[in-house]
Amino acid sequence: FNTPGKLRNLRLSEAEIATALQARATALRVQQMLQDVAALQPAAAYLSEALASLPEEHPWAERSRAGRDELLDGLRRLARGEASFDRAGWQRRLEGLRQEYVRAYGELHRQYVLGPADDGRRTRIMGDARVAQLRELATIDILSNAERDGWIQAISGIRTCREFHEGLLADAPACRCGFRPAQAAGGLTASRQLELLDERLDTILAQWHAALADALRSETAQHSIAAMTAQERQPLEAYLTLPDPAGASLPAGLAQAANQALRGIDTVSLAVDELVEALRAGGLPCTVEQLNQRFASHVAAAMRSRDARTTRLTLAE
Repeated sequence: FNTPGKLRNLRLSEAEIATALQARATALRVQQMLQDVAALQPAAAYLSEALASLPEEHPWAERSRAGRDELLDGLRRLARGEASFDRAGWQRRLEGLRQEYVRAYGELHRQYVLGPADDGRRTRIMGDARVAQLRELATIDILSNAERDGWIQAISGIRTCREFHEGLLADAPACRCGFRPAQAAGGLTASRQLELLDERLDTILAQWHAALADALRSETAQHSIAAMTAQERQPLEAYLTLPDPAGASLPAGLAQAANQALRGIDTVSLAVDELVEALRAGGLPCTVEQLNQRFASHVAAAMRSRDARTTRLTLAE
């Protein structure tokens, strides 16, 4: 009704017009609220996901929750017509929270995720001669595969990210590596974990070398070593003379020789006169094949019910 002619056709009472004006005001408020929500939604969605990423007790999380509650209250009051709403002010406030989050996340990421320098240090530790010793010694029966595997799993499991920078958080509140600070809350920093595992490696090797040396010097092992061939004994004798096994190269074949000694080696003495009598059985002269067959039969009889892997032969006068 925007002309005198149209106004003549108005058939509404004053009360009906007042109701219509009130409804129009309500519709305009709802329209404004929807526009404000649409304008703030991207920033609010970012901050909502960011809030779930940080630990609940983090100061930023507390400020973010307070801001969220205040924002919702302001929108509700706008919808009821109780107050105006400062959209530009809220956009600046949400952007400030986003920038604070980026700084907080970046600080936590550098604490709990290995960066390029620390990841390079981990690579050097994994390639260290101590790790090679750990792998070799773990094949000896009395030493622990589980302890070796646990150490390797722990150092391999430290989260690593060589590409992080704050710019990666422009569109998403988490790094591409998937790090979420809430999952690391209260734990050791990544660099501290690496330090402790480095120290733990020294401790494991020291304990293992002490246990192996004691086992090899035991009466049972010494009996087995005495029964071994000179070539079989050589790695064990060389190992037991090392002043600092953890800082030296282990003798070749140590693990195999140690397992033989610790599992037990027995000797079987072949009496020389009985051996000669066995070789003469059937008459002399004889062919090479016959002599070999007589020798093999005599040794087989001496080895009956014995394990050839843990038995050594010697001659007795």
